[in-house]
Amino acid sequence: MILGAGGAAKAIVTQAVLDGAKKVSIYVRPQSLDKAKNSFKTLMDQTDGHLEFHALSDVDYFQEELGQADLLVNATSVGMDGKSLPIAKDTIFPKGLLIADIIYQPFETPFLALARQQGLEAVNGLGMLLHQAAGAFKLWTGKDMPTDAIWQELEKIYNS
Repeated sequence: MILGAGGAAKAIVTQAVLDGAKKVSIYVRPQSLDKAKNSFKTLMDQTDGHLEFHALSDVDYFQEELGQADLLVNATSVGMDGKSLPIAKDTIFPKGLLIADIIYQPFETPFLALARQQGLEAVNGLGMLLHQAAGAFKLWTGKDMPTDAIWQELEKIYNS
């Protein structure tokens, strides 16, 4: 399951489909449903991926579908303010669900905090940022970026 249908969401969904995900549910604002469907049309036409589109406002269906999900990714900007949640604050996550937020600042968004309060593993977008930077570094310099060393430094900064 993924929240949002922008560029980052599209990349994540595409990779999930290419990696064999049986179904990906994409949740967006009600007014964005048609745009989201059109955005993923080529992917749906060229792969066997099964994509479903739903309005984030359909809270009951969202909660029901969470019970069968393995992963929930927030690929929206909601939460960058450190206060907002992309989902209802009374959402109950099933045990074992992995939560990811592509936001890396703040280090812990309200979305990640909600997941951790319920005892779930939750990861932010810092790793995605690092590996995007590594790709750009390689393109510009022709050299591999020392991602392991940089990750260790980032952990020191964020865990202090």
